[in-house]
Amino acid sequence: MQVEVFDFLRERYSEQRCLAFTLTHTGSVQLHDLGEAKKIDGLVAQYWRQIKEEGAQLSTGISLSASDVKGPSTDYASKLHDLLFDPLRLHMAGVSEVIVAPEGLLSLVPFEALRRPSGRWLGDDFQFGRTLSGAHLLWPRTQ
Repeated sequence: MQVEVFDFLRERYSEQRCLAFTLTHTGSVQLHDLGEAKKIDGLVAQYWRQIKEEGAQLSTGISLSASDVKGPSTDYASKLHDLLFDPLRLHMAGVSEVIVAPEGLLSLVPFEALRRPSGRWLGDDFQFGRTLSGAHLLWPRTQ
C-alpha cells in the first residue's frame, strides 16, 4: 500500500511510503513501513529494464528455469527482496503461503522470482497468491 504521510511539524506531506500489513492465522494485524515508494518504484523499473535487456540477448527457443538465471537482474531481484521482504522475515517464520495485494509498479513484480540472501528464490519457499485488496482477508470466515 502506498500512502502520503503528513508531517505536522513541517505542515506538509512527506514522500509517499510503501506499507505492508501482515496478518496471522489468529487474525493479528501488524503494519510495516517498507520505505519510500519512489525508491521501491525505481528498483522495480530497473529490475524490468534489466530483464528486458537480458531477454533481448537470448536466442529464440531457449528456455531457462529460475535456477539457470545468473545475470544482473538477480542483483535487482535481491535488492527488491531486501526492501520488501527482509523487514517482514520475522513475521513470516513458519509461513508457507503469502498473499500480496500490490499497488502501482509493485503489481508488476513477480514476487516468486525475488532472490533471498541464501540464493533461493522466494517461490522456492513460499506459495504466492494475489488479491486486489487485503481487506477481505479480515472478514470472519464461515465454517
